Amino acid sequence: MSHSTVTLSGAGKTTQLQASVKDQHGGNYGASDSVSWSSSANAVATVSSKGLVTSVSGGTATITATLGSLTGSVAVTVEDVSIQSLADNLMNHIPSWTELKPLTDAAVRLPYPSYQKRALSGSDEIQPADGNYTREALENWDYLWSTYGPNISPAFTSVVPPFVLPGGGDLTYPLPPTILDEKLRSITTMYLREKSLGRPTTFINFWPPDWDWDQFSSESTFHQWIDTQFLPNKIEEAKAAERMKVEYYVAWPLEFELFIKKHGGLGDGGFLDAMTDTEILTLATDLKNKIRDEIKKHFHGKLVAHIYTNYYWVPATWEAQLTFEGYDEIWAAIFPQGDVALTADYVDAQIAAYTNIVRNSGNIPWAANEISIFEKSFPDADLSAIEKELLETVFTKLENASPAPIGIAPAIYPLSTQAAKDYVISYFSSR
Repeated sequence: MSHSTVTLSGAGKTTQLQASVKDQHGGNYGASDSVSWSSSANAVATVSSKGLVTSVSGGTATITATLGSLTGSVAVTVEDVSIQSLADNLMNHIPSWTELKPLTDAAVRLPYPSYQKRALSGSDEIQPADGNYTREALENWDYLWSTYGPNISPAFTSVVPPFVLPGGGDLTYPLPPTILDEKLRSITTMYLREKSLGRPTTFINFWPPDWDWDQFSSESTFHQWIDTQFLPNKIEEAKAAERMKVEYYVAWPLEFELFIKKHGGLGDGGFLDAMTDTEILTLATDLKNKIRDEIKKHFHGKLVAHIYTNYYWVPATWEAQLTFEGYDEIWAAIFPQGDVALTADYVDAQIAAYTNIVRNSGNIPWAANEISIFEKSFPDADLSAIEKELLETVFTKLENASPAPIGIAPAIYPLSTQAAKDYVISYFSSR
């Protein structure tokens, strides 16, 4: 035999064995290509008819070559590779689905928190000097988890390779199939690492660099794009999310209303400009139902509808009439603005609209999934002086909402004062 022992590290690795058939004097006994091969444990390692050994999962197996009454054997050991080591090396090697299979086969959904606490991170925070985005992302997520005490992982998908198209060029959405597959394997690696630490995860669509919106001039081309590009991406995402047993899956790449408006070119010469509010509502309703039905064929965790419209400044039209029956939760965004008094009025308007949508959707649970305080939203205020008070105002009003949200997700990355950060830590520890 060409080997006496073989050690393979992780699933999906291969090595070629050779069997030399000799008589007692060392001469050729017969054709070695007539040898048959077998494995004592196909769950650990398989062997092809040509002697190619492929690792499957951790353990030991004996590979035997047989020719007539003659046999030879090789002891094969397959070492388990930790999900942490795969995540640490992700910038150098994206594991294959075969390598990930022992880990995805063992994946289970973690318990859903009764009250969701998420500390949101952002890609602007992940800017490593050495280009190792995944390592810095893991460190950032660990910091948020240990410092703020959330109960849902801060993990997000835009910091995993690949980052550019083959040969260069920015990614576009939907992603080309080969890039999508690589992205999904990268995300699976990072998310399984989070789940191995007991952190429930949320799968939200990719935000490629330099996002370039497809704006459609006709409804027919929009529907064609949905059917031939968007939904095929969604289906593959849903399959991957189910494979790694993600707890929450957000059904579109950003707030649903904005998704419709951007692609339909509302107010910007797109096909939506020629439609009535009733017609837009019908289109949006049909689309969110279609997306829901396709995803639920493949994903069996909690399917989330992510929404946002500024109901303080924008008159309630078709957006306020949307309902999300069949979705498991509604996650609604809140963006404080102006000053404390204006923010209070704005949050009242948001809560009134959101809770109305929740009631019209059959009272499915809802969460304030993003509360982001951006400096640009306070051009005439000293944000550092009111940042904590803004959070207190928003959180208190959410507590008093009816129905009250089942979770809260402040964005940590734009917070500028330690007082505001300490308030989030204190609030999370009290829930």
